[in-house]
Amino acid sequence: SLLTLQKTTTVLFFALTPLIFFTAMRIMRFSLKTATFAGLLSTLPSSFTLFGYEYYAYFASGLFSQLVAMTFFPLALATTWRYLSEEGMNSKFSKWFFVSIFFTAVTFWSHILAGIILAVTTLLLHISWKTKDEAKTAIKKYILLYSILFLLTAGMFVPYLADAESYPGLPWSNPLKSQGLGFQRTSTELFRSNLLDYSDHSERFPMITLLT
Repeated sequence: SLLTLQKTTTVLFFALTPLIFFTAMRIMRFSLKTATFAGLLSTLPSSFTLFGYEYYAYFASGLFSQLVAMTFFPLALATTWRYLSEEGMNSKFSKWFFVSIFFTAVTFWSHILAGIILAVTTLLLHISWKTKDEAKTAIKKYILLYSILFLLTAGMFVPYLADAESYPGLPWSNPLKSQGLGFQRTSTELFRSNLLDYSDHSERFPMITLLT
């Protein structure tokens, strides 16, 4: 049944999270030790906000589309970073271009908000440390990549942009998700360990908070 398939996929994707993080880190040329450490910690963050990666979002709240998107998110980020890192415009149609197209498109198709976060993060992460000429080349390749992605995913978000009132309940309709918690509450919840080490049924050692 579809319900069995959904539950099986949820468990499988969550179980594969460490391997996915490890692979993404290696694609981004991090050391074996760093990638291994990232993989081991990847399933530990837990937040009361139900954003991103966390146990409650997947198993308690059943945010299935978010699970699928966030499963492919690290691979999309890593492959796009690798594509943009290749020197010059001569590499604009390398294998990393096509691989990044696939993973980024799947992320957008699964959860549009995750796709938007991916697009902004990829651009800021890549141009923030480059020289002016390198940044220009990266931006050109970025525009090429997302122009093709726009054609692949337009059928999903163009109807929303054209008639937003027909699509209630999307992520940005919630003020909390569009405006955030604010600095004061974010700081308070961080020091209470609720942003990264939240648990609603037992005390949990705030390991991820301390590492952060």
